[in-house]
This record gives sequence, structure tokens and C-alpha cells, in this order.
Amino acid sequence: MDQLYLEITPSVLKSIVGSTSSMSGLSLFDSLDQEANEPELEIRVVKKLMKLRSEIIMICLEGSLTFIMDCSKPVSLRSGEVILFKEGQIIEFIEADLNSKLILMAVPQGMGLRDFKDWSSFSYPLVISPSNDVMDELCTLYRLMRKKMDNPTFSRREEIISAYMNVIMLNLYDTMIKADIDSSKKSAIKDGNRELIIYNQFIREVKKAFTSHRDVGHYASALHLSPGHLSRIVKNVSGKTVSEWIKDYVILEAKVMLRSKDLAIYEISDMLSFPNPSFFSKYFRERVGITPTQYRDSE
Repeated sequence: MDQLYLEITPSVLKSIVGSTSSMSGLSLFDSLDQEANEPELEIRVVKKLMKLRSEIIMICLEGSLTFIMDCSKPVSLRSGEVILFKEGQIIEFIEADLNSKLILMAVPQGMGLRDFKDWSSFSYPLVISPSNDVMDELCTLYRLMRKKMDNPTFSRREEIISAYMNVIMLNLYDTMIKADIDSSKKSAIKDGNRELIIYNQFIREVKKAFTSHRDVGHYASALHLSPGHLSRIVKNVSGKTVSEWIKDYVILEAKVMLRSKDLAIYEISDMLSFPNPSFFSKYFRERVGITPTQYRDSE
């Protein structure tokens, strides 16, 4: 595989997957109609972290992608798989097959991940392996949705597009329940895996409160657990201690902010609740090896 660094933006995705459509916050990208004899795409996009502003559904028909999400280990998406990302997650693509055929749907709040039982039991990103029949149906639904989106004269297209998206989500949910996904996720459905549920609750709490609370006690109290019990669960599920996870997430958020040229270092320090920019710089350098300014200039 060739190295590929990318940021999910319409312009970048158009260069990768070929065509785009958007309406009312829903954006569609695909390479379904790319000709087999077209030359390989030559993409050299600056590596960036990005905090997702919508839910993402990505279908890989050919090739593969490898990425890091939040503070997780690298995850790969391969041909015949579908992956779901939640809004607010931080993603970094680290490797990709330049000949990948992809469908990507950036879905606004209220149209994507439904409030089905068991969704919250899973760690995201969530990788699903549909059957060939289901994959064909997903592609057909996508094509119908894309066709309707590209026809602005159709008077009820928003309702129809929303209905297509709902059917796509129902298919993915049914596949998630039935498919032979990894044992921890199956356990979360069949046995109500308490540790995974608590770990996901911990992540949500960290994302809400990491700027003001970086101590184990706060999160243990929020989840009605002892600090020791929470620490054991987080270590069992993620391989990291609670403190390591929080520190890694603070640094991840700092990196995202540093990529924005609109924010001064002192503003980022303040937004992350550091006592002063010098303390922030020291904290960042201890964990990244370079100063915030050097990290920003390395872009």
C-alpha cells in the first residue's frame, strides 16, 4: 500500500472518490462510476487530524484504509466492510490503497445513527461486515439516494432521501446484530458486556469534561464507581490507564486546535484550562517531544 495522508473535506474527497453531492447537511461521496482503465490517482495531501462534525458511514468496495480514531490503536477498513464513525471523534488516516473504491456518507445529526437498543454498547469506530446481498442492497440504496439528491426539481426529495438513509441504517443495524463481528462486540450484544459499556461511558464523560477534570476520581464518581474499579475496566478494555487515556485525549485535542491557524497558542492554552501558555507548552512537549509552536510549524 502507498502512503496517503488526507483530511475529509469535499475537495479532498472529490479528488479521491471522484464525485460528490450534498443537501441539507447530508454529503455523499463515491467512486462507483470510476472507469477501470483510469490512471491511478496521485494524491499527496498533508497529514491532518480532524474532529468529525457529522456522523460518517464509509463503505469500502475495493482496497483498504488504515486510520487512528481518538486515542485507539490503528484500525483498518477492508474491501466488503462498512465503518461507522460518531460525530465528535478525532480521526487521522495513516495509510490507504490509492485504488480504493469507496462510498462515504457524512450524515447530519438526526439522520444517521438511530437510537436503537445496543448502539451505545459498542466502541466506535464500528466495523461491520455485511453479506454480499446486503452490500449490493446498500449500494443500490445509495445510488437511488444519490440520484434523487442530484435532481433538485423533485418536490419531495428530502423525505425520500431521509427514508433511504433510514433503510440503510436498518440494514446496518440488522447486519450488526447477525454478523460474526469480533467477540467483544458480540458479547456486548448477547451478554450486556458491562466493562465495554462502562468504558464507552467513560469516554463520553472525558470528552465532556476533559478541559476541567483530569483526575480519576471525577470520572469514577460520575460513573458511580470506585477509582480502582474504573481504572481496572479502562485498562482491560483499552490497554491504557485512566490517566494515560485522559492525557492522550488532551494532547489529541491540542493537536487539532494547533492545526487551526485561527487560534493563538495562548488561546488554546486557555481553552484547554492550562494555568498559562508556558505550562501548556511544557505539558505538550513532555508528551509529543516538540513544542506546540514547532508542532504547528511542522504542518
